[in-house]
Amino acid sequence: MDMPSDPDTGFIAVAALRYSMGRQTYACGLVAEWLKRYWDTFTDSDRKVLFQNLREFVLGPGPHGAECDKNTWKDLLSWMKCMGRELGDRTHRDYNSHS
Repeated sequence: MDMPSDPDTGFIAVAALRYSMGRQTYACGLVAEWLKRYWDTFTDSDRKVLFQNLREFVLGPGPHGAECDKNTWKDLLSWMKCMGRELGDRTHRDYNSHS
């Protein structure tokens, strides 16, 4: 099922990511998988904001939640970097210029 095009989708995606970061709950994995599933429906601007928020969180002091949640976020960040390169995303410099 495709996600319908809606100008609020990016905001909702960012809100879901921010809500679930640092929590020790199934929401971490759920949000990470949802973002991957619908990644190509977000605007370049939305992708950039999602990436920047996640990068700041992963590289920041924490708390990062349980170890499995921390790994979920690290894996998602790596996935986002790869997607930026593979899609030729105009924001790929942002994805790849930060570790």
